[in-house]
Amino acid sequence: MKTPGVYDGYQIYKIGDPVTFVWNYTSLQVAPTAINVQAYCTDGAQYFPIMMNASADTTEAIWDTEAYQSSALSKLPVATYTLFIYDNAYAPTAVASPGHLGPYSGLTFGMYTPKPAVPLASFECATCDPNSASTMDMRALGFLVGMGLVTALSFTWFVAGVL
Repeated sequence: MKTPGVYDGYQIYKIGDPVTFVWNYTSLQVAPTAINVQAYCTDGAQYFPIMMNASADTTEAIWDTEAYQSSALSKLPVATYTLFIYDNAYAPTAVASPGHLGPYSGLTFGMYTPKPAVPLASFECATCDPNSASTMDMRALGFLVGMGLVTALSFTWFVAGVL
Protein backbone atom coordinates (compact mmCIF):
# COMPACT_ATOMS: atom_id res chain seq x y z
CA MET A 1 0.00 0.00 0.00
CA LYS A 2 1.25 3.43 -0.89
CA THR A 3 -1.76 5.50 0.22
CA PRO A 4 -2.42 5.28 3.08
CA GLY A 5 1.17 4.38 3.83
CA VAL A 6 2.16 1.43 5.97
CA TYR A 7 3.40 3.73 8.73
CA ASP A 8 0.53 6.24 8.57
CA GLY A 9 -1.31 4.54 11.42
CA TYR A 10 -4.98 3.69 11.70
CA GLN A 11 -7.02 5.74 9.26
CA ILE A 12 -10.57 6.96 9.92
CA TYR A 13 -12.64 8.29 7.03
CA LYS A 14 -15.86 10.28 7.04
CA ILE A 15 -18.76 8.59 5.26
CA GLY A 16 -19.64 11.00 2.47
CA ASP A 17 -16.06 11.91 1.55
CA PRO A 18 -14.04 10.27 -1.22
CA VAL A 19 -11.45 7.74 0.01
CA THR A 20 -8.33 7.09 -2.07
CA PHE A 21 -6.32 3.87 -2.01
CA VAL A 22 -3.07 3.56 -3.97
CA TRP A 23 -0.98 0.39 -4.21
CA ASN A 24 1.65 -1.31 -6.34
CA TYR A 25 2.39 -4.87 -7.40
CA THR A 26 5.60 -6.69 -6.59
CA SER A 27 6.96 -10.06 -7.73
CA LEU A 28 4.14 -10.83 -10.16
CA GLN A 29 5.06 -13.35 -12.83
CA VAL A 30 1.49 -13.97 -14.00
CA ALA A 31 -0.63 -10.84 -14.28
CA PRO A 32 -4.33 -11.25 -13.45
CA THR A 33 -6.87 -10.47 -16.15
CA ALA A 34 -8.88 -8.29 -13.75
CA ILE A 35 -8.88 -7.28 -10.09
CA ASN A 36 -11.53 -6.54 -7.50
CA VAL A 37 -11.23 -4.00 -4.70
CA GLN A 38 -13.68 -4.31 -1.83
CA ALA A 39 -14.10 -3.12 1.74
CA TYR A 40 -15.11 -5.79 4.22
CA CYS A 41 -17.11 -4.59 7.22
CA THR A 42 -16.29 -6.58 10.33
CA ASP A 43 -19.54 -5.66 12.11
CA GLY A 44 -21.99 -6.85 9.48
CA ALA A 45 -19.71 -9.42 7.83
CA GLN A 46 -20.45 -7.77 4.48
CA TYR A 47 -18.36 -6.80 1.45
CA PHE A 48 -18.83 -3.35 -0.07
CA PRO A 49 -17.59 -3.07 -3.67
CA ILE A 50 -15.19 -0.27 -4.45
CA MET A 51 -14.03 -1.41 -7.89
CA MET A 52 -14.98 -4.65 -9.65
CA ASN A 53 -13.47 -6.23 -12.79
CA ALA A 54 -10.92 -3.46 -13.10
CA SER A 55 -7.90 -3.75 -15.36
CA ALA A 56 -4.92 -5.47 -13.75
CA ASP A 57 -2.85 -2.36 -14.54
CA THR A 58 -4.96 -0.36 -12.08
CA THR A 59 -3.06 0.78 -9.00
CA GLU A 60 -5.51 3.33 -7.59
CA ALA A 61 -9.10 3.25 -6.41
CA ILE A 62 -11.18 6.24 -5.34
CA TRP A 63 -14.22 5.23 -3.33
CA ASP A 64 -16.96 7.84 -3.55
CA THR A 65 -18.73 7.02 -0.30
CA GLU A 66 -21.31 9.78 -0.80
CA ALA A 67 -22.46 8.34 -4.12
CA TYR A 68 -22.45 4.86 -2.61
CA GLN A 69 -24.59 5.95 0.35
CA SER A 70 -27.14 7.64 -1.87
CA SER A 71 -27.61 4.68 -4.21
CA ALA A 72 -26.95 1.54 -2.15
CA LEU A 73 -29.59 -0.60 -0.51
CA SER A 74 -27.18 -1.49 2.28
CA LYS A 75 -25.76 1.68 3.85
CA LEU A 76 -22.22 1.93 5.14
CA PRO A 77 -22.21 1.37 8.90
CA VAL A 78 -19.97 3.15 11.35
CA ALA A 79 -17.44 0.37 11.85
CA THR A 80 -14.01 -1.03 11.12
CA TYR A 81 -13.30 -2.19 7.56
CA THR A 82 -10.62 -4.29 5.89
CA LEU A 83 -9.52 -3.48 2.35
CA PHE A 84 -9.34 -6.45 -0.02
CA ILE A 85 -7.48 -6.29 -3.36
CA TYR A 86 -7.54 -9.61 -5.18
CA ASP A 87 -7.56 -11.40 -8.52
CA ASN A 88 -11.05 -11.46 -10.03
CA ALA A 89 -10.69 -15.17 -10.84
CA TYR A 90 -10.37 -16.12 -7.16
CA ALA A 91 -12.14 -15.50 -3.87
CA PRO A 92 -10.91 -12.66 -1.61
CA THR A 93 -9.47 -15.19 0.86
CA ALA A 94 -8.07 -17.72 -1.63
CA VAL A 95 -4.40 -18.68 -1.47
CA ALA A 96 -2.57 -17.64 -4.63
CA SER A 97 -0.24 -19.84 -6.61
CA PRO A 98 3.43 -18.77 -6.77
CA GLY A 99 3.89 -15.77 -9.08
CA HIS A 100 0.17 -14.95 -9.12
CA LEU A 101 -1.49 -12.01 -7.38
CA GLY A 102 -2.11 -12.92 -3.77
CA PRO A 103 -5.12 -11.36 -2.07
CA TYR A 104 -4.23 -8.31 -0.04
CA SER A 105 -6.03 -7.67 3.23
CA GLY A 106 -3.43 -5.78 5.24
CA LEU A 107 -5.21 -2.44 5.61
CA THR A 108 -7.86 -1.84 8.25
CA PHE A 109 -9.59 1.50 8.54
CA GLY A 110 -12.60 3.06 10.21
CA MET A 111 -15.62 4.85 8.79
CA TYR A 112 -17.77 7.31 10.74
CA THR A 113 -20.77 9.54 10.27
CA PRO A 114 -20.32 13.01 11.76
CA LYS A 115 -22.90 14.44 14.11
CA PRO A 116 -24.26 17.94 13.48
CA ALA A 117 -22.57 20.82 15.27
CA VAL A 118 -24.14 22.08 18.50
CA PRO A 119 -23.97 25.79 19.40
CA LEU A 120 -21.94 26.39 22.53
CA ALA A 121 -24.81 28.17 24.26
CA SER A 122 -27.06 25.09 24.02
CA PHE A 123 -24.37 22.49 24.76
CA GLU A 124 -25.02 20.37 27.83
CA CYS A 125 -22.41 18.07 29.30
CA ALA A 126 -24.04 14.75 30.10
CA THR A 127 -21.53 13.75 32.76
CA CYS A 128 -20.46 16.96 34.43
CA ASP A 129 -22.12 19.49 36.71
CA PRO A 130 -19.76 22.18 38.02
CA ASN A 131 -22.14 23.12 40.87
CA SER A 132 -22.10 19.81 42.70
CA ALA A 133 -19.60 17.10 43.57
CA SER A 134 -20.56 13.52 42.96
CA THR A 135 -20.49 10.86 45.65
CA MET A 136 -17.39 9.34 44.01
CA ASP A 137 -15.57 12.67 44.38
CA MET A 138 -16.50 12.83 48.07
CA ARG A 139 -15.36 9.23 48.63
CA ALA A 140 -12.06 9.94 46.91
CA LEU A 141 -11.51 13.03 49.06
CA GLY A 142 -12.37 11.06 52.23
CA PHE A 143 -9.98 8.29 51.22
CA LEU A 144 -7.15 10.78 50.63
CA VAL A 145 -7.69 12.51 53.99
CA GLY A 146 -7.92 9.16 55.80
CA MET A 147 -4.76 7.80 54.19
CA GLY A 148 -2.95 11.05 55.00
CA LEU A 149 -3.89 10.71 58.68
CA VAL A 150 -2.86 7.05 58.80
CA THR A 151 0.47 7.89 57.16
CA ALA A 152 1.17 10.79 59.53
CA LEU A 153 0.27 8.80 62.64
CA SER A 154 2.21 5.69 61.62
CA PHE A 155 5.29 7.77 60.67
CA THR A 156 5.15 9.59 64.03
CA TRP A 157 4.86 6.26 65.87
CA PHE A 158 7.74 4.78 63.84
CA VAL A 159 10.13 7.72 64.41
CA ALA A 160 9.25 8.76 67.96
CA GLY A 161 7.70 5.57 69.24
CA VAL A 162 4.81 7.67 70.63
CA LEU A 163 1.40 8.52 69.35
